Amino acid sequence: MLILNVFFGTCFGAFIAFIYFFVRWRGLDGGLTLFALGAGLVFLGHLVVWPRDTLAGLKDTKILIRAILFGITQVFLLKAQSNGNTSAVLVASTMGSVFGILAGRIFLKEKLEGLAFLAILSTVAAVFLNPILILSSYLGIIGGLIQGSSLALSRHLMIEKKSIRRNISTGYGIATLIAVPILMSSGTAPLLQNISILDVIVTAGIAALVQYFYFFLCKRMDAPRIAILALSRIPWAIAIEYVILRHLPTQNGVVAGALIVLSTVLLIADASRRAATLPVPRPSPL
Repeated sequence: MLILNVFFGTCFGAFIAFIYFFVRWRGLDGGLTLFALGAGLVFLGHLVVWPRDTLAGLKDTKILIRAILFGITQVFLLKAQSNGNTSAVLVASTMGSVFGILAGRIFLKEKLEGLAFLAILSTVAAVFLNPILILSSYLGIIGGLIQGSSLALSRHLMIEKKSIRRNISTGYGIATLIAVPILMSSGTAPLLQNISILDVIVTAGIAALVQYFYFFLCKRMDAPRIAILALSRIPWAIAIEYVILRHLPTQNGVVAGALIVLSTVLLIADASRRAATLPVPRPSPL
């Protein structure tokens, strides 16, 4: 069971890294144009094959909220790619998730001590080590903040046994609706005709596969474990950029990425330790 989960989690990370790289490499505006077309094709495909499920997903409030978070996240991450490499954006998005957890702890007036304190030191060190890399992907950081909430909600939807097909079709349908006005306002929309139909089909196929892997993991594992497995997207992105573009990140970039991965692992370990120390509630007397 564990080996199977790790296998699917690693594949999930590889597909994430490749889809972001592919749309940036073959598309326009960081990949938002190609993604919008691919997302629309995924939605239409679901609508044709499973019309009742697809339409039912658009009427489910929780699925709609998750879809909106998903769509906004993709816009932020893809726009960030227009200013930097895929690997840098994925590092920044992971940093966003770390910032979100730390901000939540501070908002709840909890002390940042022990492993959590080491996590924030590691995150701050990553920023100062390579500030240009991180700050150029500030949209990725914002996307990561939203992405963390989306993961928690996705896990909740799977616990409630919501339909995976409905989640995927609604997610890509809403993502298309969010992306199109941005393309129209940026003046990129007229260039859609320059994108290859084959690229759109490949994007749609991989995008659908990514989400099926994602919800499969959400069905079988809790959010912290999924977050750890998803960290594999960073080394995958670096490897893909090197194989296709012969591009390697700077030494500082690699260390910054490693520090962000360390921060995430420390926070998850801290959450597990805190959960283990909570008192077990006793049943009330009859």
